[in-house]
Amino acid sequence: EELKLIGHFLYLDASGLLNIRPLPAFTQQQSSTVTIDTSKILTPPFGAWPGWEPQRDGLVNHVEIQEGYDPVEDKHTGELFIYRDLVSIAEHKTRGKGKMGVRPYSVGDVKLDAKSASYASAILLAFMGRDYTTVTVKVPFNLFSVLVGDVGKLTHPLVPNGTGGRSVTARRCAVIERKWNLDPKR
Repeated sequence: EELKLIGHFLYLDASGLLNIRPLPAFTQQQSSTVTIDTSKILTPPFGAWPGWEPQRDGLVNHVEIQEGYDPVEDKHTGELFIYRDLVSIAEHKTRGKGKMGVRPYSVGDVKLDAKSASYASAILLAFMGRDYTTVTVKVPFNLFSVLVGDVGKLTHPLVPNGTGGRSVTARRCAVIERKWNLDPKR
């Protein structure tokens, strides 16, 4: 919860150690760490066709932030700050459905004010409140160094483009999950 409050998340780095990194921001200044194209996507008979799923993990357009955790009572008693992405709610008709709660358990003397809570919610809504599609691809082991949170570019003729057709070219993307079979017997 504390990491969500500052717009960061936990991930496993290439050596298998737990690490912390900020949520990716899709800005023009942010450079891509990897380009994934037809030469790097394993398709049959060695892999699988790219998977495509719109809004797989839901859409967040409502963030509630509350601190003031009382370990004796095991509840949060601080002021509740609520922020909504009205554009996202209007576009997706999901009022009250895409909620995220941020309730840190650390206890300290610094109190969260409305400006800080607004900044924290803006970071979360900018990443999790956008219209998105999850594309699943199998890649060769030489891309093992690509980590969760890396921003890249995806180019493939079979991936749906969101307008009813196929083919994406240099579409900005963030790595949100990775799985590797490290067992040589499989």
